Amino acid sequence: MAEYYDPDGLPTAVVYEDEHGPLIRTSPFGHHGPVLGMTFDRWRQLSTAVNTAVDAHFATRYSAAPQ
Repeated sequence: MAEYYDPDGLPTAVVYEDEHGPLIRTSPFGHHGPVLGMTFDRWRQLSTAVNTAVDAHFATRYSAAPQ
């Protein structure tokens, strides 16, 4: 899913439960665009992966900047 979506507002998130337990339903683009549904464990894994990638990007970017 490599497509650009124009955000139409702030990201959305809702917690709900089904037969598998609590789940997070979220859209980083507001009310339009893809909606992701996942378990809390998967959310934590995704959050960690995103934070790690952002930290690595800026660490590399700032280490290459002239002092």
